[in-house]
Amino acid sequence: GYTIVDFFSLQDLEIMKKDILKKINNIFDIKYEDLQNYHKLVNNNNHKNICGRKNIYIKLDTRILNKVDKNKKLKKILLNDWGHNKYSILRIGSLVDKKDPLLKNACVFRIARPYKKFKDDVGGIHFDLNYGGRFNNNLDSFITIWIPLIGFDKRYSLGLYPKTHKIIHSNDDIANNDDFVSPVFKTKYTKKFRVFRPNLKPGQAIIFHSNLLHGSSLNLGNNSRYSIEL
Repeated sequence: GYTIVDFFSLQDLEIMKKDILKKINNIFDIKYEDLQNYHKLVNNNNHKNICGRKNIYIKLDTRILNKVDKNKKLKKILLNDWGHNKYSILRIGSLVDKKDPLLKNACVFRIARPYKKFKDDVGGIHFDLNYGGRFNNNLDSFITIWIPLIGFDKRYSLGLYPKTHKIIHSNDDIANNDDFVSPVFKTKYTKKFRVFRPNLKPGQAIIFHSNLLHGSSLNLGNNSRYSIEL
C-alpha cells in the first residue's frame, strides 16, 4: 500500500522550509528563524493559529512542481493505478465549506512538537479516502505523497499500517461521525494492525494509497517535526 521514493534534493527541502517559515512569520508579523526549535519559541495560542485549517498550507514553488512532474517512479505508479498519469496537486479544504475550496498547486504542511511535552499535536489512525468532510468510495480518487522536511528517522516518520489498503474499512469503525466525517478510527478497530515507521533519508518521500491506514505518528525526537503532504 506504500512505497518509498527518492524525490527531492536538499536544496528543494530548503525551499519548502523557507516557504513555511515565511508563512509562520507573516501570520504573526514576527521573526522565527529556527524551525527545529519551534516548540521552544512559539506559545500554544500561536501554535493553534499556525496549525489552523486556514493557515497550514503553502503554495508550491515552480521548481518543486517541476521535480514532481519529472519523477519517473511517480509517473509509473499513476499509470499502473489509473491507466494514465495526468494529475493535479491540490490542497483539499473542507468540501462542505464554500469558503475553504480546493487550492491548486498548494499543499498542507504539518508541525508536530516533541511528544514528551506536547501531547496533542498528532492525529489518530485514519485513511485519506474520506477527504474534505465527505464519504468517498472511489479508491482511485488520488494518492498521497508524504515528505518529511525536518525529522527523518523512525522517531519522527509517518506511521504506516501495511496492506490495510486492501481492506474495506467500515464507516461504523470511524470514531466520530456527528457533524463531519472524521477520518480517525476507533482504537478497538486499529489495535489489530501493526504499525511500521521507516527510517528515511532527506529528500525521500512515502507514496501511499488513499485507503491505507496511517497516522498516530508521535514525535519521539527532541526537535519539532515538519512534513508536507501532496
